[in-house]
Amino acid sequence: MAARDEAGTFLNSGDCVGGLAIVDRAVVEAESALRGHDRAYGLGILHLRGLTLAGRIKALLNRPAVACSR
Repeated sequence: MAARDEAGTFLNSGDCVGGLAIVDRAVVEAESALRGHDRAYGLGILHLRGLTLAGRIKALLNRPAVACSR
């Protein structure tokens, strides 16, 4: 949960790539450390945060370039 909140801080500040790196490290740790319901719940929360971050990155990359007015 702490990693999800930390990644959310990165999301709110606009550093989606940094937040995604935190989620990635947390997923690796959760996969090896958690079992049963805790594992499913923890990984689900982390994957949802990762999807949010990835969606924000995709939106930023697909944004049309702003043309100079002069």
